[in-house]
Amino acid sequence: MNSKVLGDLIASILECIIYLSSAEIFLSNKIKDVKPLIPKIFSFAIIYGFYDTLTFQFWDMLDLNHLRILTNILVSFILLKLILKTRFWSTMKFLIFYWFFGCLSQIIILYALMAVLKLTTNNIINNPLLLIKVALFESFSIIIPLSLHKFRIPIVTFLKKINIFMNYQRISSVTIAILLQLFLLSALIFDYTNNLTYDVNPLRFLIIILINIFIILVSLFILFRTISKTEEKVIAVSSDIMTDNLASLLNSVRSQRHDFINHVQIINSLFSAHDLDGLDAYLRQLTNDIVILNNVLKIDNPFIGALLNSKITKAESKGIDLQIEITAKLSNLQARAFDLTRILDNIINNAIEAIELNKQDEKWIKVFIKEQGPFLSVSVINPGSPPTEIEERLFEPGYTTKTGEHSGLGLYICKLLCKKLHGKLNYSITPGTETIFSIVIPKL
Repeated sequence: MNSKVLGDLIASILECIIYLSSAEIFLSNKIKDVKPLIPKIFSFAIIYGFYDTLTFQFWDMLDLNHLRILTNILVSFILLKLILKTRFWSTMKFLIFYWFFGCLSQIIILYALMAVLKLTTNNIINNPLLLIKVALFESFSIIIPLSLHKFRIPIVTFLKKINIFMNYQRISSVTIAILLQLFLLSALIFDYTNNLTYDVNPLRFLIIILINIFIILVSLFILFRTISKTEEKVIAVSSDIMTDNLASLLNSVRSQRHDFINHVQIINSLFSAHDLDGLDAYLRQLTNDIVILNNVLKIDNPFIGALLNSKITKAESKGIDLQIEITAKLSNLQARAFDLTRILDNIINNAIEAIELNKQDEKWIKVFIKEQGPFLSVSVINPGSPPTEIEERLFEPGYTTKTGEHSGLGLYICKLLCKKLHGKLNYSITPGTETIFSIVIPKL
């Protein structure tokens, strides 16, 4: 093994160690203790180092260095999945980020060495020590911003915002455009770096790079503005819904205060008539109503709390007993609470209308919200079931059996919202002819 190959091998191993360490910091939900990963990182780094060196020699002999970057990205993806158990899209975003800035820092250090030491690219590539220095500088130039918490938080937060609003068509299109532009720029830089010995016009190349960077910056600006406007729109609509639900809540409280005197009079009448059984039944019912209201008020999410209280009031006005059982923590839903509120609103409204339409003898609706491991499970159950021909078209957009201004989009929108939340909306009928709508979404 000559010194050039040895230098390339050492450079590849060192680069891979730093690469995997930075991936652990960047892709984890929080900065963890990396000590348990050290043996794996070093073993895979050595394997990757030998692989990178051998493939470099192989593709160099075939004069197909363009294929080397593709195979290296594929191997990097496999390593990340095997070692860190990362998610597919998180891994892809990191790979694009790393390879782009890796190529950029590589060309910067090469030009710097050529300018300061008055060397050519052949001098650098054939010098093992300089090759190792290039790899170290390239890797550390990437890991430094990733390692600093103050830099990592905005990056991860921004990526989470993109994930949350990804179903909005414009945001999705701009994000894909940015990723493709980054990949194109990486390919240009890599191609130029590997062909510096050829007759390439540096000014023309610089203009192309600047145009690409300008397009990326404009796309990022559009993405920031679009996400900001989408957030404002979501907040505005959420505020309207919350205002309506809180208005319903206040009306319910006022109604209970107004009825307080009536309750006292009824209790007094039952007591005066020595109707202890009637008094006991009345007090139990009154206590149950108060407990339900208090439970809703204690829900740790204002959107869902206000919605459920308004539905209790609506159900009571139609003689329907709406029973709610919540054992899950809802305070961490954040922006997703708005979509979950819209889903619950549609499904509970459908349950109320189904009971009215079918004139059920049993008038009740049960709502269960609980945690199932890493998922949030929501079930809405009501008596009765729709006819088979209706059941088959429940989620069909525009289909409705109701008259008036109903658009027939309610359940279809619920299905889309569940998909946006990376969850599922299921429909089933129990042997006792109960209709069940089940929603399962990730907690985070």
